[in-house]
Amino acid sequence: MMRRATGSAHLSSTNCAATPAAAVFSALSTLRASGPRRTALLLRRGMSTSGTDADAEAVRREAVKLPETISSFIDGSYRSENEGTTKNRRALVNPSTGEVVQAMVLASESDVDDVIGSTKKAQGHWATIPASERAQILHNAAEILDRRNEELAFLEAFDTGRPIQETMVVDIKSASDCLRYMAGVSRGLTGQHVHLSGPGDAGGSFCYVRREPLGVTAGIGAWNYPLQGCVWKAAPALAMGNGMVFKPSEETPLTALAFAEVLIEAGVPPGVFNVVLGEGDVGAALCSHRDVHKVSFTGSAATGRKVAEAAGLNLKKVTLEMGGKSPLIVFEDADLENAVSAAMIGNWYSCGEVCSNGTRVFVHKKMKEQFLESLLARTSMLRIGDPLDMETHIGPLVSAAHRDKVTGFVERAASDGAEVVSCDNHAEYLRGIKSSERKGHLAGGFFVSPTIITGASDDMEIAKEEVDKMGQQQQQQLSWRG
Repeated sequence: MMRRATGSAHLSSTNCAATPAAAVFSALSTLRASGPRRTALLLRRGMSTSGTDADAEAVRREAVKLPETISSFIDGSYRSENEGTTKNRRALVNPSTGEVVQAMVLASESDVDDVIGSTKKAQGHWATIPASERAQILHNAAEILDRRNEELAFLEAFDTGRPIQETMVVDIKSASDCLRYMAGVSRGLTGQHVHLSGPGDAGGSFCYVRREPLGVTAGIGAWNYPLQGCVWKAAPALAMGNGMVFKPSEETPLTALAFAEVLIEAGVPPGVFNVVLGEGDVGAALCSHRDVHKVSFTGSAATGRKVAEAAGLNLKKVTLEMGGKSPLIVFEDADLENAVSAAMIGNWYSCGEVCSNGTRVFVHKKMKEQFLESLLARTSMLRIGDPLDMETHIGPLVSAAHRDKVTGFVERAASDGAEVVSCDNHAEYLRGIKSSERKGHLAGGFFVSPTIITGASDDMEIAKEEVDKMGQQQQQQLSWRG
């Protein structure tokens, strides 16, 4: 029996412009100016123009020049630093290098009243627009996402540390698919007519049910799939005539802001979809605000409980998508290589930062030795390094705090008596990357090698707790009001 034990995989795994549709995408002007063909060429060759290390590094650094400061997106534009009641900032760090790349202006609890008021006002008009017109606007947004797939995939990989070979084919495409699906659903939703009859009734009595928008909704996103999670919450809400205030994870806010720009460009009225940047106090304010009628949350179970408690005070509707510790069971008659493939994609995909991963792998005792041998051999072939390189399979974890939490799980598993059979050192797990690069821009990245742990019993922490969940340091920062 094996356990997955690492976030990157453990087995037993200048201010933004105040104009819409400009700021985040303009940060990628280097790529866009090259033209669609040139952009694809740069990305597919690991951002290299001539094949030399110097050119590759120059293009990489030029392409990730982002605005020095980002802020909340309200009423179709970015909030000025001089607006609002707080001037608190949080540093945004590139997980591949450990370097601070931006400052994020944090909203305060009192700022939430303003953004909800904006959404409430805009939603009233949005709800009067015929469903067919709302559907067309969502189709417009899907087309924009598809057209800008490479730009957004680059931004998502840069922000999260997940390999661009994933974000290029999954994240943006799944987001546009969701928009199209909900646009189609919105056209077909109808009310209900019920004929009533009774003593003395000539047959003319009836009742009917009419579907109406809830009003203002709130979405609170996670850091592992920022754009996908944002769209999965926003698309159904907007399709049905609701407004949404979305709070992305403070670790990975960039593509939610980009999506807000996309919606404006697609035709969604300003204020219908607002993005508020903040930490736990902002999330708490959204959950308990009297004008928010539905909350959709993705994150840890501990925070989900607090969301449900806060929302329950005024009986809001709540959707919670929380963590897991899913098992993968390999029977004696299973195809060995297929089973190993399932274990690898169920743990190493997206740097192991997936709540639905098969993090506990139970293998029949007659197959264990062969299974482990194949797993180790195939895992050793993975390329770990720069997520902007199309040949990279595993990038860094999302933050230093998460890296430290993951390695802590591995260390405690060993102390509990489990065996760590694969945990390379920092130099080894950057295999495939030239030493000159390793000493350069990746030296401070939050990398953790794929880690395989065997001999873990069901009562061990590594077998019971989700390694991918929010770190304890972040949990302690959350402040909820009732």
